[in-house]
Amino acid sequence: MADNAPIVEDVRKELQALAGKTTDFTKMIVPGSQNVLGIRLPDLRKLARQIIRGNPREYLRSNPQEYYEERLLQCFVLGGMKDDFSYLLNEFQKEIPFVDNWAVNDALCMDFKICRKHREETWRAIKPLFRSHQEFEVRVAAVMLLCHFVTEDCLEQVISALDGMDTSAYYAMMGVAWAVSEIVIKFPDAGIDYLKNCHLDAKTKRKAIAKSLESFRVSAEDKEILRAIRAEIK
Repeated sequence: MADNAPIVEDVRKELQALAGKTTDFTKMIVPGSQNVLGIRLPDLRKLARQIIRGNPREYLRSNPQEYYEERLLQCFVLGGMKDDFSYLLNEFQKEIPFVDNWAVNDALCMDFKICRKHREETWRAIKPLFRSHQEFEVRVAAVMLLCHFVTEDCLEQVISALDGMDTSAYYAMMGVAWAVSEIVIKFPDAGIDYLKNCHLDAKTKRKAIAKSLESFRVSAEDKEILRAIRAEIK
């Protein structure tokens, strides 16, 4: 990447050179993705590392995010930066209103690992999303919880947050179900007890159980209990 070139134009050239390898596949698996160039994720992550070694703040500020891959790059660069956390959290929050597909949603949340060192600040920032009725705001909240907060210290608060989320939209429901299954996997006694007594709607509860049953980390005995809970769902 040329040091004296405007960073967005420079990155755009790199993207164009990498384009065309996964366009149809991406459009198939990511409903709602717009302006897809078709670039392999390892290539995007490599490019993100190049940007981080240069001037990542300038890239985050000036990236037009016109292409699907530019939106993913925004997430990868943000997630890989070692910077002032207040700045990074602010940049993270700025992205949330523009999330409109599961892939960008999950890249934004999963890559933001620095938040694990700042859980209290992060919790305060995402807490308003817990009672949102916007599909991807709910999914952002659920995926943030499952990726960074399913710990012994946070478990009670996570369960309480998930239990009140609006799962009427598909990707919100899938995010909450995924988070509940992560609780079952990491804390089986608490997860199973929650599923016996939760306020989730039947569809979300079934999906959470299905995702738990798919995991090789859930014991055979616990899977039998989960099947029994599923059989009682009306």
